[in-house]
Amino acid sequence: MTLTLNIGCGDRTYEEYPTGYRCINLDERTDLTGTDIVCSAETLPFPDEHFDYVLASDIIEHFPITKTTALLKEWCRVMKTGAVMEIRTPDMAWVAKHYTDNKDAKSVSYHIFGGQNYSGNFHYVIFDTNWLQALCKDVGLYLVSTESVHSNFILKVKKN
Repeated sequence: MTLTLNIGCGDRTYEEYPTGYRCINLDERTDLTGTDIVCSAETLPFPDEHFDYVLASDIIEHFPITKTTALLKEWCRVMKTGAVMEIRTPDMAWVAKHYTDNKDAKSVSYHIFGGQNYSGNFHYVIFDTNWLQALCKDVGLYLVSTESVHSNFILKVKKN
């Protein structure tokens, strides 16, 4: 069975993601529906090389920059060799361009600092694709692709 771990799923839970992969939805919040595992994304309760795919959508920016490398190492630990991790996060390049073009501080502030509508919904850091790719490479994850999606980017990296 091919397995995906959806780290920090929030309200975006999946039975299957990507197509053909059974998805395990994980979040630290206890008040969500559809979550399979409640725990911190910093210490995952799975054995080494357990997952074929890891989805980390809108989560990495919610941790202090001093924890980014340890977080990526932990997420990488549970990936099988050859597995792909998909990281989605606000894009510093979009933020800079959007502010320069539109002088829209409210929208830019949201992307930099988070929605702040519950205790964990704030951002510690904002990445661009080059920096996040370099951090991933430092922990043994290599670029598959990057894609801009409105104000975010999606970085796909592979464990060799």
